[in-house]
Amino acid sequence: LLSLACVIRFYIWYVTPTFATDGISYINIAKHFVNGNFCEGLKHPYHPFYPLLIAFNSLLGLDFETSGRLISLFFGVCSVLALYLFGKKMFDQRIAFLSSILLVFHPYAARLSADVRCDSMYLFFYLSGFGLGYLAVVLKQPYLFFLTGMLSAFAYLTRPEGISIVIILSIWIGVQLITGFKKLPLRNDIKNLCSLLVGFLILSSPYILYLKHSTNCWVLTQKKQISSMIIKPLILDKDNGFPKKLDIPQKRQVELLN
Repeated sequence: LLSLACVIRFYIWYVTPTFATDGISYINIAKHFVNGNFCEGLKHPYHPFYPLLIAFNSLLGLDFETSGRLISLFFGVCSVLALYLFGKKMFDQRIAFLSSILLVFHPYAARLSADVRCDSMYLFFYLSGFGLGYLAVVLKQPYLFFLTGMLSAFAYLTRPEGISIVIILSIWIGVQLITGFKKLPLRNDIKNLCSLLVGFLILSSPYILYLKHSTNCWVLTQKKQISSMIIKPLILDKDNGFPKKLDIPQKRQVELLN
């Protein structure tokens, strides 16, 4: 399965000479990181983990596009493995195999695995965090909750939606604390919750603190609301290659919303 997934994604890479427009932003962020301008790179709404890996690979002699595509391909193939392993634990080998086959041949997943985009990397960390979270709930081991928090942090540093793993597990633990559903002592639930949050915050807190410093409020992402993206179109900023907003008169904004 892994070999087949790799061949399909390499073929898509070969027959697709261009990459998505989002890749331009990721590459520009990576260039800032390579040049040591971390604050400039972090100003972009995209989360920093994927471009950080692009920057690291570029230091090994790879160009930025090849680096981004290789990272997507690697995590795209690893997602198949993660889905199979955790699917086998959660269900059985037949369901795990069929699910992995679907992911191998899924056209959108295969296309994103050959592009300069963070989706494949996010999918891997999210699948791994969700699967490990399931094992943590079943086995009730604090170290599994801690590792789940770390995987959720990696997913969050790739895309803001990655924090949902921590939120879901925290709600589950909270419900058990309130209802007393579990027969284990109360301190075990608290220990599991603390392990989950500590694992998440160890990796994510530097970025969250940066967002607090740059925005003067506690936020989890710099991505804009959908309404603002509809009202204000984007152009390319010549200074740093990042999308830049065009000001539109208030009257025209009302017309667009209507």
